[in-house]
Parts: sequence; structure tokens; C-alpha cells
Amino acid sequence: MKNHVAFMLCLSIVVCLTACGRTQHCTGFPPYSTEPQASGAAPEATVSNVDGGSLSYTAKVAYANASGDTRILSEALNADLMYTSSVQHWPVFMFETVSELQDFKTAFADTLTFDRGYDEIPSFDSYAAEYDDAFFQSRALILCYVKASSGSYRYGIADVSVNGDTLCMYVKQLNHPEVCTADVQGWFVLAEVSKADIKACKHFDAQTVDSHALDILTADYDGDGETEEIVLTYGPTSGLYTIGVTVRDGGEEYRNYFLPDFFVGDNSLIVRSGKVYLRNQEGGSAVLYAVSVENGRVVLTNGDKTMKYWGAKPEYHICAFSNLTGKQGKEKTLSAKDNQAVTQLIGSQEFGDPYDNLSDVILTDVLNEEIICYDSDAGIVTRGDFAVKLSDADRESLNGILSRYVTLGVE
Repeated sequence: MKNHVAFMLCLSIVVCLTACGRTQHCTGFPPYSTEPQASGAAPEATVSNVDGGSLSYTAKVAYANASGDTRILSEALNADLMYTSSVQHWPVFMFETVSELQDFKTAFADTLTFDRGYDEIPSFDSYAAEYDDAFFQSRALILCYVKASSGSYRYGIADVSVNGDTLCMYVKQLNHPEVCTADVQGWFVLAEVSKADIKACKHFDAQTVDSHALDILTADYDGDGETEEIVLTYGPTSGLYTIGVTVRDGGEEYRNYFLPDFFVGDNSLIVRSGKVYLRNQEGGSAVLYAVSVENGRVVLTNGDKTMKYWGAKPEYHICAFSNLTGKQGKEKTLSAKDNQAVTQLIGSQEFGDPYDNLSDVILTDVLNEEIICYDSDAGIVTRGDFAVKLSDADRESLNGILSRYVTLGVE
């Protein structure tokens, strides 16, 4: 069955593979974008003082643009968390002096935008005068960089908390527009905090939190006599309908994202005979999935059927393609070792704007139903509307693996 699915995925894109790597618009998104405005043209962002658990903060948001500079990830204070957790982490930086902030701006002057705003979101420089020596005498600035698949999305802070020696900024998406622009954009989410409140902090992080709950249910889902909170949310994807289920059991929290049977339907949480179910319904058809936690993961089951995870570990099938003859090569499945190597290599990349290039290899991720196009000559990997040009070392590594299965070369 998996081989059949992979073959159909490959076959379905033969007619359009030569366009892989060119600009395409997300499904359901109109083909237009909003251009960044000149500094000073955008109104001030809302500033609020909020009690964030164990400390107070002032939240601001500024335009940053969408950057593919990998230093944003590698030089962040939470760089070690970028690829090692199922939680969505955002790169975070902290500044305690004017010179530290200026060094950051200088380092990323060519890749991030500081002097322009976007629609109503102001530029970073519009706040710059506030961050002087007087400010840094008693306060520090926490900066989180959020990259979004559409300039229509807006972000803010849900909370800033300190747990032991770790500070975490919790970022939430503020809106869920039905119609979005198709431009990838980036934002600075800022928290001004007291140095006294964070003097014990040695570790810093920023994470995404649920910003739009579809349903919340308090019930004893596991029959242990204690009530737990189960939260149903939209997934973090655009152009692909996913849902998230979070179980909060005492001090533990478990969350996973799923691909439901009905991509556009009514999803809710219900209790029947003492058990909690996700009801996935469209029209008169409904499927009930029992909610449980197994081996630290939320699981949704209906009899012997388990709802498919979104973001499951990829299983790549590949085939080569001739852009001149239109001939498609034989599909092959990567070995477990090569599959892991390709997964790690692709997963470590920072994708950005697409390139105008041809591709000679198709990688079909059967588990996640994703198609990846690869130009082995230029080292360009394209996933949907986003692409990345590999470093020479990564290109050689990937080509070395793929050449064991297919003949490489853009004709």
C-alpha cells in the first residue's frame, strides 16, 4: 500500500515537476502579498503590562522580514532545542546593554530588517530610542524571532515565566484569517523584563502555545480518579488541515498533531461511558477516536485504527526524473540508515523563498504525504512554496546518499 501511495504521489507531479522550485501560492491563498511599509508609516503596536506568572513584562512586536540566515538558529540562546523537540521553539536572544543590542543589529543588518514596518506593525528602529543606557540600568530585552508562512498572521506573548534557572517566553498566534497573503514574513516579538526578576536565569527559551482552542474538556480520561484537561486546537500548518490534542495531567503535559479523516469538518471533545473521545464529523458522518496517552504521546484510536500523526518521522521513497524526455525513473525506498541521514539533513535546513530552477529527484515522504523536489546540480531542496540552497558539504552528502539509488543530474 505504501509503495502504491508513493508511486501515485510521484506520478501526480510528473506534469508539473519542471516548475518545482518556482514561486507557487499556498492552497486556498490568493496570489497577492503585502509590501513592507517605510519606517514611521505604520501605527504603534499595542503595548501592555502583563503579570506573566512569576514576573511582569511589557510586550511589543516589530517587523523583521523572513530570513534564511542559519545564524539566527545557531546563535540563539536556545539553539540546542531547535531540532530536538516536538514542541515548536523559536530562536530567542537577550540583551542587557546598548552595545549588546547594537552588536546584534550589526551582525544581522544584511538579513533582517530593522528600519521598516509592515502594515500596522512598526519597525524595530521605531523602538530603538527607548533602549538606551537608562533602560538597561534595570531592565533587559528578550527578543524572539518568529517566521510565518503568511504576512497576514499576527503574534503576541501569552506569558513569560521563570522556572528555576530557565526563562521561557510563550508566543501565541493572535489571528486565524480565512484569507491570507502568500508572502513568508518574520516578526520580532519583544519582552521587556526586570533584571532583578531574571538574575537567577541561565537558560532562555521561546515556545509556541495554543492560541485558538476549538474545544476544552475537563474529565478523568484515564480512570485514575483525577480530572485532567484535554484541549483541542488547530494544528500549526497552513494549506494542510491539522488538529492538535493536548492532555494536561497534573504537572505533565502531552501534545501531538494529527491529520483527521475529514479535513474540513466539526471536531469536538465528548465523554461517553466514562471515556473521552474526539468526534471528527462532517455532515452526517462522524468518527469517534478515544483519547489516551501511550509512551508519552497522545494517541487517538478507533478500534484498530489510529489517527495519523502530522509531523511523523519521514519515510522517503525516491525516483529520478528527466526534464528533457519526461521519463520517470523507478521508485526506490531508502534504507533505514539513509532515511535517517536524509531526514536529519533536510530537517536541519532553514527554508526560505523559492528558486527558479529545475529538479531531477523526487522524494516522497509517504508517512507525511509530502513531496520534496531536489536539484542535485545546484543543491536546491524545494518543499511546497519554500526552498533552500544547501551548502557544498550538505549537497555532497545528500548527493552521495541519493546516487546509490538513482542517477543524478539536471538535463
